[in-house]
Amino acid sequence: MFSRRYKLTLPIFYRDHGDFKYLNKEFLKVWGEVPNVLSNITFETEIGLATLNIDWEDNYISKIKGKLINFYTIEDYFNGIVPEEYIREIGEHEHIELSCQINIENYELDLMNERGKRILFYYIENIFMQIFLAMNLSTPGSFSAFSYELKSKGDLDIYSFSSSDFESAWIDSIKEGWPLIERIELNKTWNWIKGLNLGYRQIAENCIERALFSILTICKGTSINPNQLIWNAIALEALYGTPKSQITRLLVDRVSRFLGLPENGRGCFKKKIRDFYDLRSRFVHGELDLTHPLGNNVLDPRIFDNDGFVLKNAGFGFCIVIATLQKMIKNHWKTLKLKEKNK
Repeated sequence: MFSRRYKLTLPIFYRDHGDFKYLNKEFLKVWGEVPNVLSNITFETEIGLATLNIDWEDNYISKIKGKLINFYTIEDYFNGIVPEEYIREIGEHEHIELSCQINIENYELDLMNERGKRILFYYIENIFMQIFLAMNLSTPGSFSAFSYELKSKGDLDIYSFSSSDFESAWIDSIKEGWPLIERIELNKTWNWIKGLNLGYRQIAENCIERALFSILTICKGTSINPNQLIWNAIALEALYGTPKSQITRLLVDRVSRFLGLPENGRGCFKKKIRDFYDLRSRFVHGELDLTHPLGNNVLDPRIFDNDGFVLKNAGFGFCIVIATLQKMIKNHWKTLKLKEKNK
């Protein structure tokens, strides 16, 4: 058996949004589950059966819990409520090294040369992308690897992925009252992810993989972009299997029946689904007013309204995607099989 230890530098977890401070309690719960669920991961590779041991307890969890327990909002900061010593403490722990050991049985490659080491780390990085999905489908917004600084020092793709869209979706769900997004036990979500047998797949081969890869693509973006409309639409169409004809009507019907619309907002939410898909169609057919790539709001303040309109609709689509996947996880479903109502 071949064994190698790595030090993986990750940014310490922090809240992207100041709204709904009580979500910290949910983040504390999921990070409390991490050592029991995500410390020993076995997976297949092209070079042999691998086991990844992750030492989450080595300062990492404690630092995250400390940050969440002592969380202050942006408003607190500007109002002078945040203690100076707390600001210094946070500044000292922006990045933490996570100890990982990978073991390979019956390996068929020279793992000691540079190529072998690089391939091993690719597998580790791929597992962390599955951890990213599991954590954020379990407790939306709870794990982010995004870091400009770390990205500038190396070529690891994980530093491009943010959980901000997940957290925004949960906050919007609470504010709007639909669709329902909540916290799911990490163990249940991780078992669902493992049951999909994603392995080291790099090209989606079925509907659920298309939806998950679309989510990852959205989370890799760092700015407001109409492309988010497309990726959300791809995820929804992959999950709900909508045909090419009458797609808007059928999508509204299927989403409404699967997620269940509240009686007092049925018409409003159906309209929001139609508005989302209409905006997607306008973008695809070149009818959407596009923001200049520089996006200078000093030259034209209308950018705020234009970008906000796109972000609001894309965010609503993302809410539906996450709520759909969470319901599938809770029911141990890998696909949706929806029949049309009898006319």
